[in-house]
Amino acid sequence: MIDFICSRNSWQSVRKDLLPLFVSRLPKLTAEAVSNHHLENGRQMQVEPVTTQYLYNACMDAANQDDRQYTRTYCLAFIQGAVNAHIHLTSSYNFPSQYCLPIANVEKKMAGIFIKYVEDNPHIFKKPVIQTLYYALHDAFPCPESQSAK
Repeated sequence: MIDFICSRNSWQSVRKDLLPLFVSRLPKLTAEAVSNHHLENGRQMQVEPVTTQYLYNACMDAANQDDRQYTRTYCLAFIQGAVNAHIHLTSSYNFPSQYCLPIANVEKKMAGIFIKYVEDNPHIFKKPVIQTLYYALHDAFPCPESQSAK
């Protein structure tokens, strides 16, 4: 996130400068993965999910005050996106809530919770990160029995 206000032209310049930095931190797609993403025999193939190890590394950079803003942004944005998806699914489709976040602002705490959970469970580094994040938040913020049944 940019901490200053800039004109439209300077913002476009900043975007052009930051985009390669952001993209360089994304998981590298192999030629096979890219070709699998396209239609093959009329069916869309899927790319491998982001691993726990990848998000853990980005969140560790953020926790260690790494000067690369995009690693902190990637970590927090991924977690916030997963939480927003959870909120959407539980409210829109009447699914039971699997974790109940406190009302207070906990975005930065969630990265620390994720890091601790991964360090306590090192066998999950190769698992899809969305599963690991779900379990970390479920353990840290369990719902009262009455709310999880809704």
